[in-house]
Amino acid sequence: MHCMLSEMQYRLLRLVAPRLPSTMGGGAYAGKSKLRILLPGIETEIKELSFVRFGDAEP
Repeated sequence: MHCMLSEMQYRLLRLVAPRLPSTMGGGAYAGKSKLRILLPGIETEIKELSFVRFGDAEP
């Protein structure tokens, strides 16, 4: 009974969603900068900042 129920659930799922979703394919970023898409205007905000490199600093 349990195996038959699983087969029925699988068939119902395939009927409702016949193909795998492609939401995580990365197609939204094709030929674009992910940083600019996810954080618009980031260049202007960090333009004047200075960065410290940890691990390379001398005492």
